[in-house]
Amino acid sequence: MGFQFKEFIKFSALCGFIFYFLMITLEALFVIKVPHEDKGWCVKYVEVENIFGNPFDDGKKAVVKECAEFKNVFEKRVDETNKKMEGRKIYIKLVITVLGILAAFAYFHLLPIWKGHHVTGIFRHMKLLHLLTDLPIISASAFTSAFFIPMILSSSLPPPEIWFLQVFYDYNYEQAQQIIPFLR
Repeated sequence: MGFQFKEFIKFSALCGFIFYFLMITLEALFVIKVPHEDKGWCVKYVEVENIFGNPFDDGKKAVVKECAEFKNVFEKRVDETNKKMEGRKIYIKLVITVLGILAAFAYFHLLPIWKGHHVTGIFRHMKLLHLLTDLPIISASAFTSAFFIPMILSSSLPPPEIWFLQVFYDYNYEQAQQIIPFLR
């Protein structure tokens, strides 16, 4: 069958949208943001150099502000909990990546074999050769659908809290309210 650019674009766009909505749904369900009691929860901020640095290196260091001194122990625990919850996003992105690779493998390698388009001619017994020739399109489509399209959507759309289904954020709020007594 060979590589067709239209199929690549269709697959990447469709899976990119699906993976974006799956990502924001999983984040709404599993990344619980515990609210602080008031706005003055941090007494003293310090500037810490960003791990990733400044991509537009103009001689300045990329810094982020972190709280060094908290109003009380409860606010410190809330901040630590929120940082741990933000760490869950890495696992969600890993799940999306694995799903992207599996979907691309199924669509660009297994589906043509199942339809009989791939196994013709002299190479019909060399399934490994077919896999090796399909790897570039599988990796490109997995990268595009699991990273690139969701990144474009998340940077161009308003935050999901504004427009996405409210039931997920209500669940998130209820979970946060159940966590608060354990932090006190």
